[in-house]
Amino acid sequence: MSKTKKHKKHKPAPERPASYDRRKRRNKREPGKPLIPLAQIPPALIILAYIVVVTFTPNWMALDTNTTKFLTLSLLNLASFLYLVTNRELRREPGVLLKFFKAPAAMAYAGFLLVVLASFTHAINLQESLLQFFKLFSVFAAVFILAVLLMRDIRLVKMILVVMTALLIFDSVSVFYYINKFIQGDVERISDIKTVYSNKNILASSLYVKLPFALSMLMFDRGRLRQLGWVALFFGMLATFFMATRAFYLGLIVLSLVFLTYTAVHFMRKRERRYAYLAGAYVAALALSLLVFSVVQQNFYPGVRDARSPVPRPGFSELTIATPRLSAPLVFISPEVGSSTGGGTRGAAGGQRHTQSVGEQLASITREDGSMRNRINAWTWSLDLIRRYPLLGVGAGNWKVNILEYENQENPGFIYLYKAHNDFLETTAETGIPGGLLFISIFLLTGWSFIRHYRKKADDPGVLYRALFLSASGLAFYAVDAFFNFPADRPEILLLWSLYLSMGIAATVISKEQGSQEQPEEPGAETIAATAAPAPVKPALAKTLAAVVVVMLTANAYLFYLNYQSSKLQRLVYQDIMAGQLRHTSDEFTGVFPFMPNISIWGESVTSLKARYLLDEGKYRETIEVLINDHGNPWDARREYFLATAYSSLEQYDSALYYSEIAHRLKPYYFRNTHLMMTLLERFERYDEIPAIIDAYLDTDKRTAAAWLYASGFYVRAGDADKAYALITEARRYLRGNSDIAQQYDFVYHHKYIRPNRQLFQAAMDRFDADDFRGAISRLNEYIALVERDPNAYRIRAFSHYRTGRFQESLDDIRRFSELHEIDGALMNLRGVCLRELGDLEGACRAFEQAVRMGSAGAEQNYRNFCTGG
Repeated sequence: MSKTKKHKKHKPAPERPASYDRRKRRNKREPGKPLIPLAQIPPALIILAYIVVVTFTPNWMALDTNTTKFLTLSLLNLASFLYLVTNRELRREPGVLLKFFKAPAAMAYAGFLLVVLASFTHAINLQESLLQFFKLFSVFAAVFILAVLLMRDIRLVKMILVVMTALLIFDSVSVFYYINKFIQGDVERISDIKTVYSNKNILASSLYVKLPFALSMLMFDRGRLRQLGWVALFFGMLATFFMATRAFYLGLIVLSLVFLTYTAVHFMRKRERRYAYLAGAYVAALALSLLVFSVVQQNFYPGVRDARSPVPRPGFSELTIATPRLSAPLVFISPEVGSSTGGGTRGAAGGQRHTQSVGEQLASITREDGSMRNRINAWTWSLDLIRRYPLLGVGAGNWKVNILEYENQENPGFIYLYKAHNDFLETTAETGIPGGLLFISIFLLTGWSFIRHYRKKADDPGVLYRALFLSASGLAFYAVDAFFNFPADRPEILLLWSLYLSMGIAATVISKEQGSQEQPEEPGAETIAATAAPAPVKPALAKTLAAVVVVMLTANAYLFYLNYQSSKLQRLVYQDIMAGQLRHTSDEFTGVFPFMPNISIWGESVTSLKARYLLDEGKYRETIEVLINDHGNPWDARREYFLATAYSSLEQYDSALYYSEIAHRLKPYYFRNTHLMMTLLERFERYDEIPAIIDAYLDTDKRTAAAWLYASGFYVRAGDADKAYALITEARRYLRGNSDIAQQYDFVYHHKYIRPNRQLFQAAMDRFDADDFRGAISRLNEYIALVERDPNAYRIRAFSHYRTGRFQESLDDIRRFSELHEIDGALMNLRGVCLRELGDLEGACRAFEQAVRMGSAGAEQNYRNFCTGG
């Protein structure tokens, strides 16, 4: 055997083609040698722990799983880093850990963290900045640890690839299972499908951003693994279509074009059929997934299927009138104590869109679309923040604080955009242009590392090439999600970011160390340990740095533990407000919330959460004590509104007006506060300030009945009945069928028309009381010509017409009375008398019978005399 080796050593090796099959170069395992080296087992277990723990951590009674997943990620970082610093090999070469920073993307990432720290100087809420920094630091630590493990043995990428492809198939099959339940009617809406994730959007993101794993397996593996890659790619694309997320539809189109261009370039360079086969396999997966989705949707989706089925036209007796109903209210950030406010119909509209075809959904991306309109607003406001704070931004984590300066000027409610739906813009707004450029450079530098390696190794790709391709393509898919959503706040998607980026960093460092001389099948050939020793690092310095990192990771875990405890309490508040009833007491929250964070997940200060319960229990002084020193979010008007409500309840009206006016400046279109402020202005006789306030409000919001009611009532009190009548008439056009508006219309009409002509009506009554019925009719005719909607005038004239023998005219007046007011027993009896006089005995008897049920004694006598024959 030694002779064979020696002979092969001196024999010239033939130049192998680019399409050389690596299966021919498999190394035979030596007898007694384990299939997986023992040294690989701990790193492999750590990587698997990151994948499993971050993905499958439950919420543990917290309001959302982000809090628990960041907690478990921080604990995992701490345990993994302790493993690294106690590893014997790394302890002998402590400088190996610093090789992480040899990758340009890693340096950009570290620089980004430094800029995030510098942005604290501009932060309004330092606690939110600290929480955001530790989120970023947790992810950075995960990238560092994973990159170091991969630098020790880059072949672990293959394990990651297999595990993540299997997880993609698992997620896809889970989607298919729930789509079937949706078809069967067991799931109401596609938006309710979330499997093991927090919500439908995170599930859709997880599917889409995992697609590069399947794509890599399709490209670089052979045999069954390649087949598995194609199946995973097909399943992932199909599940993405079922999730009905327009951002990922666009992403599939754009990145599919990029990938097909990549294969076309290869084919044109080498004229190798395998690239044509690869492009064909990809197109087949995409086309087949779209075909299957379309067939299932058009033939099995409940709404689509029912719409295509012929429906017989119902007869009159089958028709029913449904009462209009708002969609489920979004009340969890409503400031009303013990009540709820409506949140519009966004959920219903979204449910309808989720059953549309791909083309219809893409066509729905317009400015008028509610979801897109919210995104455009958030992006526009973010750009203005960048313009105003270009150097260091508004401070990490403070976007949701500062953005209220803009949103409050348009949004009448307290359902806020607490994320920009674009991580690139939000990051730049929070950390300034330097921070935004560094964040973007992480993507660009990773892509550049792949391009450089591609130019050298495209013809004979090895494990480094695969890792760099997977990193670049994975971050490209992640970038689509980051452009339309906020994966930076979703640990499940940040795990994918960590895996992709760590693979790219590790491969870049190894490539630099080895000068791109790779032998992927030789054990240990692609590990940092096999390269030249790093520059010496003093043991004392290494230990100090390690101790500092351990302290930071420990503080990180503790902070996320506090965040988790707060989230559990926020869940109780959320459930109470969703139920429309505060079922807990203030004692269960006051003094119980941790000191961090001081803002809830949905952007409301924690002290405001406590104030809800104190107000509901009538503890107004305690409410003031809790709120008076709260400055966690100075752009959120809830603090000022709650203070105004508490002071008003204590009859300290000057203080109530002071805080109500501040709340109005912050949020001018929240009517409950606007109404309180105008009521207080009336109390202090500042009448001249009210018209501008209420008119400005009604110019913006024409759907709030309470605003029309107050405005018309105010102008009546101010003696301007013409203005009041004009307003309430306009209100009737916008709020048809509203009983309060109808009642207010009658009230305003009375003040505009009836009161000024009261003397004329009284003159008619005087003639009626004197039995001068013709004179009464003459006066009532004059009065009705001026006042068309006074039912009393028609009532008196109906009796007057009867007394003068004008029975048909009397019936006409009874009819007009009934159009304005509910008819009573006396008029119904009069109707019966007139009908009898006109010869309609059958109609008269029906009128008498109805009048009897209304309590008319005269009708009872008439019914006996004329309708019973007795």
